[in-house]
Amino acid sequence: MQTRVTQILDDAGIEYQLKPHSRPVFTTQEAAQERGVPESQIVKTMIVETAAGDTLVALIPGDRKLDWAGLRRASGQRRLTLVPRERIPDLTGYPTGAISPVGLPDGFTIYADNAFLEEMMVSTSSGLPEAGLLLRREDLFRLLQATIAQIAK
Repeated sequence: MQTRVTQILDDAGIEYQLKPHSRPVFTTQEAAQERGVPESQIVKTMIVETAAGDTLVALIPGDRKLDWAGLRRASGQRRLTLVPRERIPDLTGYPTGAISPVGLPDGFTIYADNAFLEEMMVSTSSGLPEAGLLLRREDLFRLLQATIAQIAK
């Protein structure tokens, strides 16, 4: 299975394992079960807008919730809102529930929760609900040029 995400990873020389699902999945719980990994390794990709209309990406472990105060501190923004589900596909190019942090449009600032530093491997969406990917956390965050901060609780 070749996706936009796997092509980007291949082009960057980043090793990964493709984890096909037995059925399409759209939640972190389903993804963890299908991929055989703990929810703490699932990268939940949340798309957030600033008051000025800029887009931020918050990467948090699948077993945690977004800490809005932490993201505001990390980003220096006072007002942040979650992008509505119906706008996700047009904004990111990915279906809602299968957003990959890899291959997002230029100009998105990416923040990753510091809890991921406890994980050697992480699992992201392949960009399709039919499969996920397992790769080294270090490789993913270097590719994304993610800012590490405490943004989940």
